[in-house]
Amino acid sequence: MQIIDQKTTYLDDQGVRLSAGSLLVYKYGSTDLADIYSDHKYTAPVLNPFTLTSAGWPDPQIYTPDSVNVLYRDWE
Repeated sequence: MQIIDQKTTYLDDQGVRLSAGSLLVYKYGSTDLADIYSDHKYTAPVLNPFTLTSAGWPDPQIYTPDSVNVLYRDWE
């Protein structure tokens, strides 16, 4: 299932884009990082935590077969 859409812009608490922020994808109800992929067939793994672009966008889209929680963090 697709969990992160490329058209989403992530913002901090002040409404500023999370330039080069990170998304951390955890298995639901766990502190274990989930396996994430850039394709819907789950054949192209990507790093987790996942770094956003300078515009605060995820690129590529992110997919996982697991139920997950997604957290974001800003690097100031």
